[in-house]
Amino acid sequence: MRRLPLTAVLLTATVAAHAGVYKCEVDGKTVYQQTPCAAGVATTRVEIQRTPASSRTGGLRASEMQAVQGIVQREQEAARESSPVGLSAYDQSHLEGIYEELAANEDGPNRREAEIAEGTLRRSLKQYDLALEQVEPVLPHESLTSVTQGHLQARQNGTLKQFQAERQQEIDAYRAEQERKRQERRRQAEAMQPVITNTGQVLIPNDPNHNTYTGAGGGLYIRQGNTAVQQ
Repeated sequence: MRRLPLTAVLLTATVAAHAGVYKCEVDGKTVYQQTPCAAGVATTRVEIQRTPASSRTGGLRASEMQAVQGIVQREQEAARESSPVGLSAYDQSHLEGIYEELAANEDGPNRREAEIAEGTLRRSLKQYDLALEQVEPVLPHESLTSVTQGHLQARQNGTLKQFQAERQQEIDAYRAEQERKRQERRRQAEAMQPVITNTGQVLIPNDPNHNTYTGAGGGLYIRQGNTAVQQ
């Protein structure tokens, strides 16, 4: 979670208690800002006042609240633009180390260590407003930090939904291919099961299509229709 300057977080309270904002008429539009208007521009100083009617907005009138919200938004945008994107070198090493510990103990006897590692990992990711399920690696080329970095970069660029959709498509395609391979291995394993002739002889297939066999006691057999002829 990116930390914003304290001035941005406390700006509303500061403005409400100690100052006002400037209302400037620029090209026929009303603009609120913290600094005085440019020379020659119609200027009105809006003093922040607490009134009973505006108690639900922290003591600010509607126009004052609009001005303050605009200032806070600009402060936050400036903070985001000046903040580095992604994980620090320390966090990259830290997160990968914890994830390796989690993976090593998840299915073993040290289940308690895995639970501790998972809790630590989730707390660390929460600082970036991320959940483990969002960044856990699935694809062969992924690591925890590579997915996390991609997620943070996409969030910064405003392409988070596109990043998530494209990654999910890649994951779906990968899982479908893995399932296809699993089914093929199963088919081949079933095809390679020994067969027993009507005379009780056991023949072991040499290929999935049963073109040739090897007898249980040795010897090569070639399939001819529904029979196997020893060579």
